[in-house]
Amino acid sequence: MYKKFITAIFPQNKHEKIAWLLMIFLMVATLILDLWSKFAVMQNFKLYESREVIPDFFSLTYVTNPGAAWGLLAGKQYLLLLISLIVFVCCLIFIRKLTENFIERYIAIGLLFAGILGNSFDRLYHGEVIDFLDCYIVLNNHAYHWPIFNIADIAICCGTGLFVLSSLVRKENKELTDKKIS
Repeated sequence: MYKKFITAIFPQNKHEKIAWLLMIFLMVATLILDLWSKFAVMQNFKLYESREVIPDFFSLTYVTNPGAAWGLLAGKQYLLLLISLIVFVCCLIFIRKLTENFIERYIAIGLLFAGILGNSFDRLYHGEVIDFLDCYIVLNNHAYHWPIFNIADIAICCGTGLFVLSSLVRKENKELTDKKIS
């Protein structure tokens, strides 16, 4: 049973090993960028402080989010951590089926893992997620803001978008272990 589990998850050929290395490298690099950027903001900004970068469009604004996207499930840190853990473990267990040996899906899952780990670290260590990227448009002296976000959020959105796009464009790969990654 253990051998079957290992065979189902871990790379079985050279091409899968390369895809795994790329996925892990991207995940680690994105996670480091996320954690470093949050640390830099916490060290250089006071909570709720904002500094305009591009007038009428983009600022760095230090806020915290006790929930998920748009503040959903605020205060439910353990539920959000449980959901993150379930998604992470399920993606890992079914990674070969999810990726179908397509390189962009490994990249997508690497980005998703980085985002999950980055925001989960915040929830565990800070009790809430650190956000700081503030996009908005000013029209008639009123600013219309997108919810403030972070690098982990970008990774989750880009990973999910890439996975969905790949799933729509690529045909199902029935020969998972015999076909080269393209």
